[in-house]
Amino acid sequence: TDKQREYLSMVYKSAGRLERLVSDLLDTTKIDLGKFKLNIEKVEVKKLVHSVSDSFKESATKKGIRISEKLPDKDVTIEADADKIVQVLTNLVGNALKFTDKGDIEISLLEKECGIECYVKDTGIGIDQKDIPNLFSKYKQFGRHKQGIKGSGLGLFISRSIIEMHKGSLSVESELGKGTTFKFCLPRVQ
Repeated sequence: TDKQREYLSMVYKSAGRLERLVSDLLDTTKIDLGKFKLNIEKVEVKKLVHSVSDSFKESATKKGIRISEKLPDKDVTIEADADKIVQVLTNLVGNALKFTDKGDIEISLLEKECGIECYVKDTGIGIDQKDIPNLFSKYKQFGRHKQGIKGSGLGLFISRSIIEMHKGSLSVESELGKGTTFKFCLPRVQ
């Protein structure tokens, strides 16, 4: 029946949230203990960006949000842990989708002399400037005034830690009511 399907859907979503929370807590503990390991290999970043973008297209379409990609024509190869870079991209695009009710999300990849820069830009609610200094701290959540937004407050802490372990950097620019842009930079293949 419809009620049973609705109930099973609710249980499935709750189980997914619980699994993500446990995973985030384990990752945070490993980071704190210095036991978070990277599996470094040559990675084509365009494929990772495209894969993450595709995984959010259906959810974005349901919200009336457009996800677009700006990627270089040629492959961009770096030495990185592919799964961890996907984790960062998934977190950034997921947050952009959570906090964007209209407009679009753009994922850009630029090749620079020092490496690559990846941007996740949205037209969402933005972040108050006073909150930005603590944005990457553990257990901090901002924009919670938006009803229905749930999270552990660990995603940005984990994402920044992953990027820094890759000898890169993660930063943010935002304006309330106009959107947010997260940018991470990673060194190129040596």
